[in-house]
Amino acid sequence: MVDPAPAPAAVRGGAPRSRRARGDRRAGAALDARPLRRADGDRPAHRLELADLIDLRDPYTHGHSQRVAALAERLARRLRLEYAQVELIRDAARVHDIGKIGTNDLVLLKPGPLTDEEQREMRRHAEIGHRLLRRLPEFWEGAELVLSHHERHDGAGYPRGLKGDELPVEVSVISVADTYDAMTTDRPYRKGLAWDAVRAELVRQRGKQWRERAVDSFIEMIDEERRNARIERPQPTPAPVQPAA
Repeated sequence: MVDPAPAPAAVRGGAPRSRRARGDRRAGAALDARPLRRADGDRPAHRLELADLIDLRDPYTHGHSQRVAALAERLARRLRLEYAQVELIRDAARVHDIGKIGTNDLVLLKPGPLTDEEQREMRRHAEIGHRLLRRLPEFWEGAELVLSHHERHDGAGYPRGLKGDELPVEVSVISVADTYDAMTTDRPYRKGLAWDAVRAELVRQRGKQWRERAVDSFIEMIDEERRNARIERPQPTPAPVQPAA
Protein backbone atom coordinates (compact mmCIF):
# COMPACT_ATOMS: atom_id res chain seq x y z
CA MET A 1 0.00 0.00 0.00
CA VAL A 2 1.35 3.38 -0.96
CA ASP A 3 0.41 6.08 1.53
CA PRO A 4 1.72 9.66 1.61
CA ALA A 5 2.22 9.00 5.33
CA PRO A 6 3.53 5.37 5.27
CA ALA A 7 1.46 3.31 7.68
CA PRO A 8 0.43 -0.22 8.62
CA ALA A 9 -2.86 -1.63 7.33
CA ALA A 10 -5.91 0.51 8.05
CA VAL A 11 -7.06 0.34 11.67
CA ARG A 12 -10.74 0.77 12.37
CA GLY A 13 -11.82 3.07 15.14
CA GLY A 14 -10.39 6.35 16.27
CA ALA A 15 -8.79 8.33 19.04
CA PRO A 16 -10.59 8.76 22.39
CA ARG A 17 -13.46 11.22 22.29
CA SER A 18 -11.62 13.83 24.37
CA ARG A 19 -8.72 13.82 21.87
CA ARG A 20 -11.15 14.03 18.95
CA ALA A 21 -12.89 16.97 20.61
CA ARG A 22 -9.59 18.79 21.18
CA GLY A 23 -8.62 18.28 17.54
CA ASP A 24 -11.97 19.50 16.29
CA ARG A 25 -11.85 22.58 18.52
CA ARG A 26 -8.34 23.38 17.30
CA ALA A 27 -9.44 23.05 13.67
CA GLY A 28 -12.57 25.12 14.21
CA ALA A 29 -10.67 27.88 15.98
CA ALA A 30 -8.15 28.07 13.15
CA LEU A 31 -10.94 28.37 10.60
CA ASP A 32 -12.80 31.04 12.56
CA ALA A 33 -9.58 33.06 12.88
CA ARG A 34 -9.11 33.36 9.12
CA PRO A 35 -10.20 36.66 7.52
CA LEU A 36 -13.05 35.93 5.12
CA ARG A 37 -11.90 38.34 2.44
CA ARG A 38 -12.14 37.74 -1.29
CA ALA A 39 -9.44 37.89 -3.95
CA ASP A 40 -9.37 38.05 -7.75
CA GLY A 41 -12.74 39.78 -7.98
CA ASP A 42 -15.42 37.45 -6.63
CA ARG A 43 -13.15 34.41 -6.23
CA PRO A 44 -12.94 33.29 -2.55
CA ALA A 45 -9.50 33.49 -0.95
CA HIS A 46 -10.27 30.76 1.60
CA ARG A 47 -8.48 28.02 -0.31
CA LEU A 48 -5.11 29.77 -0.26
CA GLU A 49 -5.36 30.78 3.39
CA LEU A 50 -6.56 27.36 4.54
CA ALA A 51 -3.91 25.46 2.59
CA ASP A 52 -1.15 27.69 3.91
CA LEU A 53 -2.16 26.90 7.51
CA ILE A 54 -0.88 23.33 7.33
CA ASP A 55 2.08 24.01 5.03
CA LEU A 56 3.40 26.71 7.35
CA ARG A 57 2.92 24.51 10.40
CA ASP A 58 4.92 21.56 9.07
CA PRO A 59 8.29 22.67 7.63
CA TYR A 60 8.93 19.26 6.08
CA THR A 61 5.85 19.47 3.85
CA HIS A 62 6.07 23.18 3.05
CA GLY A 63 4.73 23.69 -0.45
CA HIS A 64 3.19 20.20 -0.56
CA SER A 65 -0.37 21.43 -1.08
CA GLN A 66 0.65 23.75 -3.91
CA ARG A 67 2.62 21.01 -5.67
CA VAL A 68 -0.18 18.46 -5.33
CA ALA A 69 -2.74 20.94 -6.68
CA ALA A 70 -0.53 21.73 -9.69
CA LEU A 71 0.13 18.05 -10.43
CA ALA A 72 -3.54 17.11 -10.03
CA GLU A 73 -4.67 19.95 -12.29
CA ARG A 74 -2.24 18.92 -15.04
CA LEU A 75 -3.34 15.29 -14.76
CA ALA A 76 -7.02 16.27 -14.88
CA ARG A 77 -6.43 18.25 -18.06
CA ARG A 78 -4.49 15.36 -19.57
CA LEU A 79 -7.46 13.08 -18.83
CA ARG A 80 -9.64 15.61 -20.69
CA LEU A 81 -12.01 16.03 -17.76
CA GLU A 82 -14.65 18.75 -17.87
CA TYR A 83 -13.58 22.26 -16.89
CA ALA A 84 -15.70 22.14 -13.72
CA GLN A 85 -14.02 18.86 -12.71
CA VAL A 86 -10.56 20.34 -13.27
CA GLU A 87 -11.42 23.32 -11.05
CA LEU A 88 -12.89 21.06 -8.38
CA ILE A 89 -9.80 18.83 -8.39
CA ARG A 90 -7.40 21.77 -8.19
CA ASP A 91 -9.26 23.44 -5.33
CA ALA A 92 -9.76 20.23 -3.33
CA ALA A 93 -6.13 19.21 -3.82
CA ARG A 94 -5.04 22.61 -2.52
CA VAL A 95 -6.72 21.91 0.84
CA HIS A 96 -6.62 18.09 0.93
CA ASP A 97 -4.55 18.00 4.16
CA ILE A 98 -6.27 20.90 5.92
CA GLY A 99 -7.62 18.50 8.57
CA LYS A 100 -4.08 18.16 9.92
CA ILE A 101 -4.56 21.48 11.71
CA GLY A 102 -6.50 19.33 14.19
CA THR A 103 -3.60 16.87 14.61
CA ASN A 104 -1.41 17.04 17.71
CA ASP A 105 1.99 18.62 16.99
CA LEU A 106 3.76 15.68 18.64
CA VAL A 107 2.21 13.43 16.00
CA LEU A 108 2.26 15.77 13.01
CA LEU A 109 5.90 16.82 13.48
CA LYS A 110 7.31 13.51 14.74
CA PRO A 111 10.64 12.88 12.91
CA GLY A 112 10.11 9.18 12.37
CA PRO A 113 7.56 6.38 11.88
CA LEU A 114 4.32 6.65 13.87
CA THR A 115 2.96 4.15 16.38
CA ASP A 116 -0.42 2.50 15.74
CA GLU A 117 -2.13 4.97 18.08
CA GLU A 118 -0.42 7.91 16.37
CA GLN A 119 -1.47 6.52 13.00
CA ARG A 120 -5.09 6.46 14.16
CA GLU A 121 -4.86 10.12 15.15
CA MET A 122 -3.12 11.10 11.91
CA ARG A 123 -5.74 9.30 9.82
CA ARG A 124 -8.48 11.42 11.35
CA HIS A 125 -7.30 14.39 9.28
CA ALA A 126 -9.51 13.38 6.35
CA GLU A 127 -12.66 13.49 8.50
CA ILE A 128 -11.61 16.68 10.31
CA GLY A 129 -10.92 18.38 6.98
CA HIS A 130 -14.31 17.27 5.65
CA ARG A 131 -16.19 18.67 8.64
CA LEU A 132 -14.21 21.91 8.51
CA LEU A 133 -14.73 22.50 4.78
CA ARG A 134 -18.45 21.68 4.93
CA ARG A 135 -18.82 24.90 6.92
CA LEU A 136 -17.89 26.86 3.78
CA PRO A 137 -20.53 26.67 1.01
CA GLU A 138 -17.96 27.04 -1.79
CA PHE A 139 -16.19 23.88 -0.55
CA TRP A 140 -19.15 21.50 -0.24
CA GLU A 141 -18.18 19.46 -3.29
CA GLY A 142 -14.47 19.60 -2.57
CA ALA A 143 -15.10 18.48 1.00
CA GLU A 144 -16.17 15.05 -0.28
CA LEU A 145 -12.89 14.66 -2.19
CA VAL A 146 -10.93 15.72 0.90
CA LEU A 147 -12.77 13.07 2.93
CA SER A 148 -11.92 10.40 0.34
CA HIS A 149 -8.35 11.24 -0.68
CA HIS A 150 -6.94 8.26 1.27
CA GLU A 151 -9.52 5.78 -0.03
CA ARG A 152 -8.23 3.07 -2.38
CA HIS A 153 -9.62 1.58 -5.56
CA ASP A 154 -9.44 -1.91 -3.96
CA GLY A 155 -11.35 -0.84 -0.82
CA ALA A 156 -8.39 -1.01 1.58
CA GLY A 157 -8.28 2.74 2.24
CA TYR A 158 -9.82 4.98 4.89
CA PRO A 159 -11.96 6.35 6.46
CA ARG A 160 -14.94 4.54 4.84
CA GLY A 161 -13.33 1.69 2.90
CA LEU A 162 -14.98 2.72 -0.39
CA LYS A 163 -13.86 0.98 -3.58
CA GLY A 164 -14.23 0.82 -7.35
CA ASP A 165 -17.06 2.87 -8.79
CA GLU A 166 -17.96 4.14 -5.31
CA LEU A 167 -15.01 6.51 -5.79
CA PRO A 168 -15.08 9.17 -8.53
CA VAL A 169 -12.08 9.56 -10.82
CA GLU A 170 -11.29 12.85 -9.06
CA VAL A 171 -10.19 10.88 -5.98
CA SER A 172 -7.59 8.90 -7.95
CA VAL A 173 -6.32 12.08 -9.60
CA ILE A 174 -5.69 13.82 -6.26
CA SER A 175 -4.40 10.69 -4.53
CA VAL A 176 -1.80 9.74 -7.13
CA ALA A 177 -0.50 13.33 -7.20
CA ASP A 178 -0.39 13.38 -3.39
CA THR A 179 1.51 10.09 -3.23
CA TYR A 180 4.00 11.10 -5.93
CA ASP A 181 4.88 14.32 -4.12
CA ALA A 182 5.20 12.54 -0.76
CA MET A 183 7.48 9.85 -2.20
CA THR A 184 9.77 12.29 -4.02
CA THR A 185 10.09 14.78 -1.15
CA ASP A 186 12.81 14.52 1.50
CA ARG A 187 11.58 13.69 5.01
CA PRO A 188 13.49 13.83 8.34
CA TYR A 189 13.83 10.02 8.33
CA ARG A 190 14.45 9.39 4.60
CA LYS A 191 15.51 10.98 1.34
CA GLY A 192 13.02 11.46 -1.46
CA LEU A 193 12.87 8.56 -3.93
CA ALA A 194 14.16 8.74 -7.49
CA TRP A 195 11.62 8.68 -10.32
CA ASP A 196 12.50 5.13 -11.38
CA ALA A 197 11.60 3.79 -7.91
CA VAL A 198 8.43 5.89 -7.73
CA ARG A 199 7.40 4.82 -11.23
CA ALA A 200 7.79 1.14 -10.31
CA GLU A 201 5.62 1.62 -7.21
CA LEU A 202 2.91 3.43 -9.17
CA VAL A 203 2.83 0.55 -11.66
CA ARG A 204 2.66 -1.97 -8.79
CA GLN A 205 -0.35 -0.17 -7.27
CA ARG A 206 -2.12 0.28 -10.61
CA GLY A 207 -5.70 -0.96 -10.20
CA LYS A 208 -5.15 -1.43 -6.45
CA GLN A 209 -4.68 2.01 -4.96
CA TRP A 210 -5.83 3.96 -8.02
CA ARG A 211 -7.76 3.58 -11.25
CA GLU A 212 -5.58 2.23 -14.05
CA ARG A 213 -6.42 5.17 -16.30
CA ALA A 214 -5.25 7.73 -13.75
CA VAL A 215 -1.97 5.91 -13.09
CA ASP A 216 -1.18 5.36 -16.77
CA SER A 217 -1.84 9.00 -17.64
CA PHE A 218 0.17 10.25 -14.65
CA ILE A 219 3.21 8.13 -15.58
CA GLU A 220 2.99 9.31 -19.19
CA MET A 221 2.75 12.92 -17.98
CA ILE A 222 5.82 12.73 -15.73
CA ASP A 223 7.85 10.84 -18.34
CA GLU A 224 6.97 13.49 -20.91
CA GLU A 225 7.76 16.38 -18.57
CA ARG A 226 11.12 14.84 -17.69
CA ARG A 227 11.99 14.39 -21.37
CA ASN A 228 11.02 17.98 -22.14
CA ALA A 229 13.07 19.25 -19.20
CA ARG A 230 16.16 17.47 -20.54
CA ILE A 231 15.61 18.87 -24.02
CA GLU A 232 15.10 22.42 -22.77
CA ARG A 233 18.04 22.36 -20.36
CA PRO A 234 20.86 24.41 -21.92
CA GLN A 235 23.97 22.41 -22.71
CA PRO A 236 27.20 23.60 -21.09
CA THR A 237 29.58 25.45 -23.35
CA PRO A 238 32.77 23.43 -23.89
CA ALA A 239 35.88 24.97 -22.39
CA PRO A 240 38.22 26.40 -25.01
CA VAL A 241 41.16 24.20 -25.87
CA GLN A 242 44.39 25.78 -24.73
CA PRO A 243 47.21 25.67 -27.30
CA ALA A 244 50.16 23.53 -26.37
CA ALA A 245 53.04 25.44 -24.84
